[in-house]
Amino acid sequence: MDHRVMKEFIEEFYDIGRIQRVEVMKQGTNSEAKCIDSSAGRFVLRKLRDERQAVNEERLHHVLSLQNISPAMYGVHREK
Repeated sequence: MDHRVMKEFIEEFYDIGRIQRVEVMKQGTNSEAKCIDSSAGRFVLRKLRDERQAVNEERLHHVLSLQNISPAMYGVHREK
């Protein structure tokens, strides 16, 4: 996906303001990650391996957020 199309997609599906910068982050073993600077702040956008990884990360986020040590999590579900 080219850079312009990716920015338009992110702005359409995520309520994070106007995209100012997208930087590819060092890749992990299970996801692709991009650091997004927008008019609403800084976000990390990750493409996850599968639904199981998404569910596990949401559970982990819930536990960490109870201790006030996890940032907000935004998500979008796309049909295959």
